[in-house]
Amino acid sequence: MYLLDLAAGSGEATVCLQEWYDIRSGKVTSSRQTVSSSNTSIASPTTAPVTGAQPGALPNPLAALHASSKPPNYQSRPAFIPPSRRAPVTPVVQTSNSGGLPGLQKSAGEIPELRITATDPFTVAAYEERTSATCLPLSFQDVAEGKLPLPILDPQRKYDLVICSFALHLVGDHSEMFSLLDELSRRAKWLVVLAPHKKPEIKEGWGWVRWDIATWQDGRSKLYSGEDHGDDEDAEEQSQGGGSAGPIYRNGGLEIVIDRVRCRLYKSTAADE
Repeated sequence: MYLLDLAAGSGEATVCLQEWYDIRSGKVTSSRQTVSSSNTSIASPTTAPVTGAQPGALPNPLAALHASSKPPNYQSRPAFIPPSRRAPVTPVVQTSNSGGLPGLQKSAGEIPELRITATDPFTVAAYEERTSATCLPLSFQDVAEGKLPLPILDPQRKYDLVICSFALHLVGDHSEMFSLLDELSRRAKWLVVLAPHKKPEIKEGWGWVRWDIATWQDGRSKLYSGEDHGDDEDAEEQSQGGGSAGPIYRNGGLEIVIDRVRCRLYKSTAADE
């Protein structure tokens, strides 16, 4: 699997991806273990163990995004999930037959390699120090101008996934955003955007389709239906006590909200070309 960590910062998203891969591939039973791997192209840094976690439970996938702002020995508390909403943890992720994200199948006999390319013109040193991997000093404008290299080991292949955390909303104007997203849509199949708010708005015609995570299909009909799918901020405003709407909130399948961090998924309109 070829992944692109766009505007990678000091490697928070890369660390999350590495931990997820190590668990799903069966190399470790906890994301807090560090292992050497022959089929991954980055090293997973050692982190402090988390107390109180349920045996076999997956970690909060956004926990590493907050790691850089916490003390070295800080132990994060896993997000609470009500028993009625907990899904059983299965050791195998099946590959979708409808063009979904690539899965990891232990039964297939060969687990696909995880290869991460990172870009950020400002944090190369911080990224490389934290992950022991290379970071390309490419800006959003560089990527928009076609300077992003295709996967090194397979230049005829697109990136399977681009992840951009807490950065895409910093793109200047609609013209620059269109140029960047249009170029990315030709280089990758899927795009994950993590943001602390609803921005940026990725418009139709910019190379990407909003994906419905709940039904795993085109989410545009739901997005533009005018129906009220709910929102964690709206729920909080309506709360008499002013409390939070909960640590995990699924906005009608159009996004996942964890601790006010929004995760949205898009599929490239050129994915099948």
